Amino acid sequence: MEKSRSNPAQPGQKTEQALLANAPSDVYRTMVENSRDIFYIANLDGVLTYLSPGCTAVLGYDLAQGDIRHFTEMLHNDDHARAEVILARLLASSSSTHGHELRFNSKQGTHWLLSNFAPLKDGEGTLIGWVGSGHDITAYKAMEEQLRSATEFFDSVINALPDPVFIKDENHRMLSVNKAHCDLFGLTVEQIMEHDDDEMIPADELQSFWESDNLALASAVPIESEEKITDQQGIQHFGSTKKVAHLLPNGKKVLIATIRDITDRKRAAEELREAKEAAESANQTKSAFLSTVTHELRTPINGVIGMTSLLLDTQLSDDQIDLVNAIRSAGDALLTQ
Repeated sequence: MEKSRSNPAQPGQKTEQALLANAPSDVYRTMVENSRDIFYIANLDGVLTYLSPGCTAVLGYDLAQGDIRHFTEMLHNDDHARAEVILARLLASSSSTHGHELRFNSKQGTHWLLSNFAPLKDGEGTLIGWVGSGHDITAYKAMEEQLRSATEFFDSVINALPDPVFIKDENHRMLSVNKAHCDLFGLTVEQIMEHDDDEMIPADELQSFWESDNLALASAVPIESEEKITDQQGIQHFGSTKKVAHLLPNGKKVLIATIRDITDRKRAAEELREAKEAAESANQTKSAFLSTVTHELRTPINGVIGMTSLLLDTQLSDDQIDLVNAIRSAGDALLTQ
């Protein structure tokens, strides 16, 4: 009796045969079908042959209902090109690839999935399709966007401040600076962030900066001080600095500081001091001059006053007496200066 020949597998059946040949154990099948992550299988043309219950729950698609047919129907239009490159490399290398953030269309909107892809082969090792999996990171991406927006808002606020602002870690490494800080030091953000302080700041000033930094990091209250600052053009500024330590959730501290440029105020105060000293010096010179003049005039004035006394003892008219008394009064006034 002639044995019946088995019919060769049609192209459309090879994926299903591969699934049977590579079927996971009951444990793995249970894990896939009860996972909140999504799993799907497609042939070399991208036609979907399997969607896990997780995929249906997250994206709302059901193969049995004819909701979807091709992998690209699940994919967001803006991510088609990226996915094509990923899958082309996957099929060319027959190697798994992991950690791709892709957007997927769902019946409720768009979901971000952290996606992994692996080649699918039949029992003879022939590549017949691929397997995809994804973890829903939509909430994480929303928080990431919120954080990005908050960071942009924070940057806008501190860059709008007229006073320099900077944030350092406990090792004196800059974490953030605003535009006013860059302008004060005559450096770009990149120069400040990419170089250590000792490469840009004179040693004596750096020592003073770090001492006040350490004091603020160790204190529970803000620390205020005046610091000398030399910019990249060698111009010296004076800053009134306020520094405060902030404890991060990870237990580490950062230093937040503001600098008020008081150079003009310091220069005005210095000019006022010099003017005061000059005035005091002039006043002392005047007093010394008057003392000298008074001393030099005292003897002859005494003589004049004595002569007026003699004149008053003589026969004088009333007008002459008035004139002599005027001379005597003027002399007495000079002697009392």
